[in-house]
Amino acid sequence: MPASPSTPSPTMAAGSLPIVNIASGTQGGPDEAGTRVIRTEFEFRQLWSSIGAPPTARPAVDFSTTMVLAVFMGRKSTGGYGVRIDRVVPTESGGAVFVSEKVPGPGDTVTQALTSPFHIISCPVISGSLEFIFFQTKK
Repeated sequence: MPASPSTPSPTMAAGSLPIVNIASGTQGGPDEAGTRVIRTEFEFRQLWSSIGAPPTARPAVDFSTTMVLAVFMGRKSTGGYGVRIDRVVPTESGGAVFVSEKVPGPGDTVTQALTSPFHIISCPVISGSLEFIFFQTKK
């Protein structure tokens, strides 16, 4: 099933950069878990194509002021999983990207289908390296 682009909506926590949700879903991410920092239109086109979203749904991004961040949980054997970039915080060496991973608990009722959760956002450009910090939550 193709990715479901969301209507961009800026959100911001105290001390964080404003972020805009671009797309998220439980289908469309790659089989392997990972993170991506996208700084060019070419990289963004490749990312967009990889999640199965139609090219016409790809939002315009001004890469002179904005970058795109993506997180992928990889393939899961059931439903009940999710991933979300919660905030991006500038640091002395670059930035920290805080990510929540939702996992089903023992005994939770979940769909019996392969899933591959992902979340893609944009935020102002950060120079330097980015550290992705993951937190796990129960369903």
